[in-house]
Amino acid sequence: MDGWCAQVKKASSIVISSDAGLRQQAIARNKLFDAARETLSADEYKALTDDQSRWIRSYTAGCGAALDGPVPALPVPPDVIACYRRESAARTVYLPELLRQSKAVPLTAAPQTAAGKPAWPTAIEWAAARLKAMGAWHQCVEVAADTLADQPEPAQAVVDAALGRCQIEMRNYKDVSGSDWPGIEAAKTKSLAPSLLSRVMETRKARQKAASPLPKCDSPEGAAILGGGEGGCVLQPPPAAATNLPQTNPFDLALDEG
Repeated sequence: MDGWCAQVKKASSIVISSDAGLRQQAIARNKLFDAARETLSADEYKALTDDQSRWIRSYTAGCGAALDGPVPALPVPPDVIACYRRESAARTVYLPELLRQSKAVPLTAAPQTAAGKPAWPTAIEWAAARLKAMGAWHQCVEVAADTLADQPEPAQAVVDAALGRCQIEMRNYKDVSGSDWPGIEAAKTKSLAPSLLSRVMETRKARQKAASPLPKCDSPEGAAILGGGEGGCVLQPPPAAATNLPQTNPFDLALDEG
């Protein structure tokens, strides 16, 4: 990849070339695309590359070094590198799942249009739509669970309420995925609900710990109480009284006031 890095011109390519981890991620994705070319139809491969192009333009702009933007000064700012790393790692995980889902179910099983044709032109696009709809549903219930976690009801009641708040997202996922209601209920009870229950309990624990008051400690008269580690207390003796201080002449204070 050194030869490629030596001749890059675009801002995003310069950022990638400046970091060894980003270069390795790019190589891994290139290998994945080489393999996909051998297994996908021409239309599916084009859909995959179009989706990749949209992602590149979106994440590079969001990270502050857009694909066709100004060339960043070297060294590239650490926050730009960190953002590129985060987006690159997520994409490298997402692409194999996208390809796996596109092959797991034939396109003929996709929801049909009124004309009796699959609602998506390629299996890749259908798989991407299913992942997006699932992500929206999961994000909705997680946000709802975080919002309701402080309520006094049992954690399971909070989970049930969070799931109830996201009916639109759930129905959208059902429609996009082609699942039936028993399948949706199984996904809720076997996977989503247990994950939410753990999330609510961990959130409550963390918030309770953060809100815990400092421990009460007895101290001798005049001693200050400082919060100690592990919930303990540290007593700080009062400062020693000053001695042999010069006496202040009231006339001097008048001069200081002008």
